[in-house]
Amino acid sequence: MRILLVGDVHGQFHLFHRALTYIRSTFSIDAAIQVGDFGFYEKTLEAFLQDDLLFPVPVYAIDGNHEDHTWLSEKSKWNPKINLNYVTRGSILMFASSKIGFLGGALNTDRPQLQRNYILPSERIRAAIAFNNSPPDLMITHSCPAAIGIGMQANKELRDGVNFYIRGKGFDPGPEEDCGEMELTKLWDSLKVRPKAWVFGHFHCKHKRLVEQTLFCSLPELQTPSIVIWDSEQKEILDIDLDVDCRTNY
Repeated sequence: MRILLVGDVHGQFHLFHRALTYIRSTFSIDAAIQVGDFGFYEKTLEAFLQDDLLFPVPVYAIDGNHEDHTWLSEKSKWNPKINLNYVTRGSILMFASSKIGFLGGALNTDRPQLQRNYILPSERIRAAIAFNNSPPDLMITHSCPAAIGIGMQANKELRDGVNFYIRGKGFDPGPEEDCGEMELTKLWDSLKVRPKAWVFGHFHCKHKRLVEQTLFCSLPELQTPSIVIWDSEQKEILDIDLDVDCRTNY
């Protein structure tokens, strides 16, 4: 089973639909996992629904920091009409022989923190219990652990926001040259069995780093020139370069 791994979409649902259509026909993907900041806003999603488009493969999306979390928490069902599944924090799903763990949420760097946008300690503890009882092969989060050697750095334009909205409000994003979420660091430290790979978005850039035999992979926003696929049988990341823009080709 081939699962497309997709970075931040930010409500660009028509572009996402075109990309999925092209990639499915070219690379025979069976599903897609999106790593948060999908664009879970009622009006944005309703506008897409009016066009009667169906995602060509099942899409599994977690929440990022840029979503309407109040609306998201109140919505009990997801419309099978468009093949979209919202995956709640701390979930574990099976894709063929691969076990995949999910934990959405992240701190804001550009606006005040709301309790629903970031990971609460109670959510991290519940997720750790679930993941230790049934260790995932692949971990999906919106941001990444801080201060463990992944090497993510905040965009220079966002550093003032990090200082004001995160550090200034008592949160610790980790060192500037290795930032992320301390709740995810605590999750990482608590895992008895580490996943083979850990995939995230949030930083809008492509980056890979091997930390203690776990491959951390940061996904760029919905764009070319490459795609990232999880092979559920081999349990490995496939990185494929493209010669075309998959958003405009069918």
